[in-house]
Amino acid sequence: MRERIYQKLIVWKEADALCLRTYKETKKFPAEEKYCLVQQMRRASYGIPMCIVEGNMRRTTKDKRYFLTQSIGSLEELHYQYSLAYRLGYIKKADFEDIDEHIGRVSYLLNKLYKSLK
Repeated sequence: MRERIYQKLIVWKEADALCLRTYKETKKFPAEEKYCLVQQMRRASYGIPMCIVEGNMRRTTKDKRYFLTQSIGSLEELHYQYSLAYRLGYIKKADFEDIDEHIGRVSYLLNKLYKSLK
Protein backbone atom coordinates (compact mmCIF):
# COMPACT_ATOMS: atom_id res chain seq x y z
CA MET A 1 0.00 0.00 0.00
CA ARG A 2 1.31 3.42 -0.97
CA GLU A 3 1.82 6.12 1.64
CA ARG A 4 -0.91 8.75 1.52
CA ILE A 5 -0.05 12.46 1.50
CA TYR A 6 -1.37 13.05 5.02
CA GLN A 7 0.82 10.24 6.39
CA LYS A 8 3.87 12.37 5.69
CA LEU A 9 2.70 15.09 8.08
CA ILE A 10 4.48 15.02 11.44
CA VAL A 11 1.35 16.38 13.13
CA TRP A 12 -0.69 13.49 11.75
CA LYS A 13 1.92 10.93 12.91
CA GLU A 14 1.88 12.40 16.43
CA ALA A 15 -1.94 12.54 16.52
CA ASP A 16 -2.18 8.96 15.28
CA ALA A 17 0.25 7.81 17.98
CA LEU A 18 -1.83 9.64 20.60
CA CYS A 19 -4.97 7.91 19.32
CA LEU A 20 -3.35 4.48 19.51
CA ARG A 21 -2.11 5.26 23.03
CA THR A 22 -5.58 6.33 24.08
CA TYR A 23 -7.03 2.99 22.97
CA LYS A 24 -4.30 1.20 24.92
CA GLU A 25 -4.76 3.30 28.07
CA THR A 26 -8.56 3.07 28.11
CA LYS A 27 -8.45 -0.74 28.02
CA LYS A 28 -7.32 -0.50 31.66
CA PHE A 29 -10.30 1.60 32.79
CA PRO A 30 -13.05 0.12 34.98
CA ALA A 31 -15.82 -1.76 33.17
CA GLU A 32 -18.43 0.79 34.23
CA GLU A 33 -16.63 3.43 32.13
CA LYS A 34 -16.82 1.37 28.91
CA TYR A 35 -19.80 3.30 27.53
CA CYS A 36 -19.01 6.58 29.23
CA LEU A 37 -15.54 8.04 29.57
CA VAL A 38 -13.80 5.35 27.48
CA GLN A 39 -16.10 5.91 24.53
CA GLN A 40 -15.76 9.69 24.76
CA MET A 41 -11.97 9.55 24.98
CA ARG A 42 -11.72 7.23 22.01
CA ARG A 43 -13.99 9.44 19.90
CA ALA A 44 -12.00 12.54 20.77
CA SER A 45 -8.69 10.75 20.10
CA TYR A 46 -9.62 9.48 16.65
CA GLY A 47 -11.27 12.78 15.79
CA ILE A 48 -7.88 14.50 15.93
CA PRO A 49 -6.08 12.62 13.13
CA MET A 50 -9.31 12.16 11.14
CA CYS A 51 -9.87 15.92 10.93
CA ILE A 52 -6.24 16.42 9.94
CA VAL A 53 -6.77 13.92 7.10
CA GLU A 54 -10.00 15.50 5.93
CA GLY A 55 -8.68 19.04 6.17
CA ASN A 56 -5.49 18.13 4.35
CA MET A 57 -7.48 17.00 1.33
CA ARG A 58 -9.71 20.08 1.14
CA ARG A 59 -9.11 22.56 -1.66
CA THR A 60 -9.62 25.89 0.09
CA THR A 61 -7.64 27.39 2.93
CA LYS A 62 -10.89 28.18 4.72
CA ASP A 63 -11.90 24.50 4.66
CA LYS A 64 -8.43 23.34 5.73
CA ARG A 65 -8.48 25.74 8.69
CA TYR A 66 -12.01 24.64 9.65
CA PHE A 67 -10.93 21.01 10.00
CA LEU A 68 -7.77 21.95 11.89
CA THR A 69 -9.97 23.92 14.29
CA GLN A 70 -12.09 20.80 14.80
CA SER A 71 -8.95 18.79 15.45
CA ILE A 72 -7.72 21.34 18.03
CA GLY A 73 -11.11 21.19 19.75
CA SER A 74 -10.98 17.39 19.96
CA LEU A 75 -7.45 17.59 21.34
CA GLU A 76 -8.50 19.95 24.12
CA GLU A 77 -11.48 17.73 24.90
CA LEU A 78 -9.13 14.75 25.16
CA HIS A 79 -6.82 16.68 27.46
CA TYR A 80 -9.66 17.34 29.89
CA GLN A 81 -10.74 13.70 29.71
CA TYR A 82 -7.23 12.52 30.57
CA SER A 83 -7.13 15.01 33.44
CA LEU A 84 -10.42 13.63 34.72
CA ALA A 85 -9.21 10.03 34.33
CA TYR A 86 -6.09 10.88 36.32
CA ARG A 87 -8.09 12.54 39.10
CA LEU A 88 -10.42 9.54 39.23
CA GLY A 89 -7.41 7.26 39.66
CA TYR A 90 -7.72 5.48 36.30
CA ILE A 91 -4.22 6.44 35.17
CA LYS A 92 -0.99 6.96 37.09
CA LYS A 93 0.67 10.33 37.54
CA ALA A 94 3.70 9.42 35.41
CA ASP A 95 1.43 8.24 32.57
CA PHE A 96 -0.67 11.40 32.79
CA GLU A 97 2.43 13.59 32.67
CA ASP A 98 3.74 11.73 29.62
CA ILE A 99 0.36 11.97 27.87
CA ASP A 100 0.07 15.63 28.81
CA GLU A 101 3.45 16.27 27.15
CA HIS A 102 2.32 14.36 24.05
CA ILE A 103 -0.89 16.41 23.88
CA GLY A 104 1.18 19.58 24.20
CA ARG A 105 3.35 18.47 21.27
CA VAL A 106 0.32 17.77 19.08
CA SER A 107 -1.21 21.10 20.09
CA TYR A 108 1.96 22.96 19.14
CA LEU A 109 2.11 21.25 15.74
CA LEU A 110 -1.58 21.79 15.01
CA ASN A 111 -1.39 25.47 15.88
CA LYS A 112 1.74 25.96 13.75
CA LEU A 113 0.04 24.27 10.80
CA TYR A 114 -3.10 26.37 11.31
CA LYS A 115 -1.11 29.62 11.41
CA SER A 116 0.83 28.63 8.27
CA LEU A 117 -2.42 28.60 6.29
CA LYS A 118 -3.12 32.23 5.43
